[in-house]
Amino acid sequence: NFFGNNSGSKFGWSVDLTTNAELLAIGVPESNNIGDLVNTINDRGAVYVYSKEAEGYELKGQILGGDDQGDIFGWSTAISDNGDLVVGSRFDSDDHSAGGNVKVYNFDEGTSLWTLKQNFPSRQDNEQFGWAVDITDDGEVKIYSEDSASLNAAMDAVTAIVADPEPGTIYDGKVVRIVDFG
Repeated sequence: NFFGNNSGSKFGWSVDLTTNAELLAIGVPESNNIGDLVNTINDRGAVYVYSKEAEGYELKGQILGGDDQGDIFGWSTAISDNGDLVVGSRFDSDDHSAGGNVKVYNFDEGTSLWTLKQNFPSRQDNEQFGWAVDITDDGEVKIYSEDSASLNAAMDAVTAIVADPEPGTIYDGKVVRIVDFG
């Protein structure tokens, strides 16, 4: 059984399960509690991810949460078989008033934490970007848009994340970890 941590939090508003039932993502868009932070920020929202273990489902990593009051983080959730987690936060106002936001996370086995892989902010006020999100089981991203300019901007953002490195190509970015390969 799964239960929310505060009354009226809409625990289970959005739910997604991988095809092999190994991972379960549950959105709680009106949660005020994130982990040990109880009743800190109204309607910031939360997402819980559980992994299937021998004794049942157990929380995997930390509880993810919205940044600000009224973000409604977890309004929509999607998780792929390879562990990419997509979360919609339809009223996030960091970039535009009630513009919304979509965040993509990946689980870091080394730290046992969900890490932010990509942040897709809204482009205008009242867009409510993140109303619905989805990802295919194998992590394939599909993009739809009403106009070609928005479509091209979204495609460029996603391509920057998932493109395979090519010899001779210069990439701009931040080194976050160096790993010895042998």
